[in-house]
Amino acid sequence: MFERVAWVSSGDAGVSARGCGALRTVLLSAWPEVDLHTASAGELLSAVQDMPADQASENRCLGVVVASEKLIRQLNALQARHLNQAARLAAQAQSVPADATCDPIDGIASVASELSLALGWARKTATDRVGNSVLLSQELPDILALVEEGELDFQAAVSVHTQMRNCLEPGTALWRRVQAALVKLLPGKSVQRAIAATQRELQKVDPQAAQKRHEESVKSRYVRAFPLTDGMGGLDIRLRADAVALIDAQLDALADGCRDAARRAGTPDRRTHQQRRTDALVGVFRAIHDQTPLPLLRHSAGDTGSHDKDTFGGRFTSPSHFSPKPSSSASHPRSTRTDPVRKGVLGWWLPPKPPTQQGRRPHLVVTISAQTLLGLDNLPGELQSFGSVPADLAREIARQAGRITVIPLRRSTAAGKMMSQVSRPAVHGPGDQANCTESSLRYKPRQSVIDKVVARFQHCSHPGCSQKATRCDIDHAIPFAKGGFSCPCNLVPLCRFHHRLKTHGGWRLRLTGPGEPHPEGTIEWRSRLGQRHFEPPPPLPGASDDSSPDDDADPFAREQLRHAGWESELRRITSRRLPVVEPPPPLGDPPF
Repeated sequence: MFERVAWVSSGDAGVSARGCGALRTVLLSAWPEVDLHTASAGELLSAVQDMPADQASENRCLGVVVASEKLIRQLNALQARHLNQAARLAAQAQSVPADATCDPIDGIASVASELSLALGWARKTATDRVGNSVLLSQELPDILALVEEGELDFQAAVSVHTQMRNCLEPGTALWRRVQAALVKLLPGKSVQRAIAATQRELQKVDPQAAQKRHEESVKSRYVRAFPLTDGMGGLDIRLRADAVALIDAQLDALADGCRDAARRAGTPDRRTHQQRRTDALVGVFRAIHDQTPLPLLRHSAGDTGSHDKDTFGGRFTSPSHFSPKPSSSASHPRSTRTDPVRKGVLGWWLPPKPPTQQGRRPHLVVTISAQTLLGLDNLPGELQSFGSVPADLAREIARQAGRITVIPLRRSTAAGKMMSQVSRPAVHGPGDQANCTESSLRYKPRQSVIDKVVARFQHCSHPGCSQKATRCDIDHAIPFAKGGFSCPCNLVPLCRFHHRLKTHGGWRLRLTGPGEPHPEGTIEWRSRLGQRHFEPPPPLPGASDDSSPDDDADPFAREQLRHAGWESELRRITSRRLPVVEPPPPLGDPPF
């Protein structure tokens, strides 16, 4: 059974997602002689040119790389401003006779033609560069300023503008509101995370429009095949995010199950994880093509390295295994099969028990605030690895949840202060070991503790890593042997590489405490060469946010309504048993 898990934030919190970018601090100490934060472009260029690579230490080599990248970003912003001005002047210089039947050449096309000749660029490359420079200069000047300061890659700024242009009209109040929020969120972000942050803000400022865009996008779903070189082909699939997450999780489980079964048999599977995923997908459709009733599969003896081998790691058994028992008054449709097994088919394929990830079967992880779940607002939810999703879709997934984890958060708003009159258990979050209430003293965390850690951090907590938390190790920030608790206040997810980097590579991490000027869950990283970085946690839906349209004139009344409704909704979901899904009959029309 596919288990859907909803992580639900209780909303009793006060971490400002908008403030995360402003609090982000990176002290680049890899090059002691040069202050990479305050040095001018001329000073950086001079320092880079005066540092011979064959005489530089490791620290200084990396300092040169960082300084060069900052210079490149500053030059990109400088190019953008000058291209914008050149395009404006080129447009003014165009003259078309009154009786001309053709349109005038615009400034962007004119400047792009000059660049193509000067730099040997293709026309499209030059046009894109000039066009993006003009749009950023005129429509997102504050984001372009981040590029000029070296805090954001130029391509990330272009991607942000594309996302905003697809949803909003430039120059409107909503456009300015999103830009103002992103100025605080984007410093230090990669292209992928910049896009995710932009999508989150776009859905927050106008949830109704976001829902309409989602409904239109669902209508445009497709699966397309296309050829590749060397006898290969590709598939391009556009589906709802939860459907893609389901397919992705099941392919992971099948691939891992095959790997584990081969290990138990003493014959390690030499294929990579991606090869096993691909072979599992092909195996299903090959069975359909061969008119083999699922879950019957073809079997090829030996390991030929081809994709039609036994790909799943399940076990085969005779169809007689499913024969009806004499005492049965009725039999399942699948048990009535009596025809002989076809050539090449060993029998019914029994899929392996899917390996668990952090104690759970393959599942969806959706994060949604209590207010949104109850319909008190329409702020977007977060689908793990897929970013923001409209409130209706988040509610749909959450209400099918097989398990719910509540994440209580500290509130710093007026509503939270007023609600302090209500008796509630003490809340302690990541980094707050002083108020830890964890009773278990064992090294391995309880399953409920793992659930909370995975829910709070969503992915590997190393800066820039996007590995899902469910596929990470759960690591003690303060080592267990040194008094660290196996509690959400002291645990973070780290992918295997970054776990090894911390343990054996000279890197250190520390969860900041509640008295420090950082959002709850911020991790301080110190690299082997002395760099210091404060990584804020992923923003949670429902956390206090100045850009969220959910404040009202009576926060105390709203809190009372929310808590009463939330307790009722939580009881309704947790008391509901998941329906038992009967296996489909082996033959018949496909279920689509």
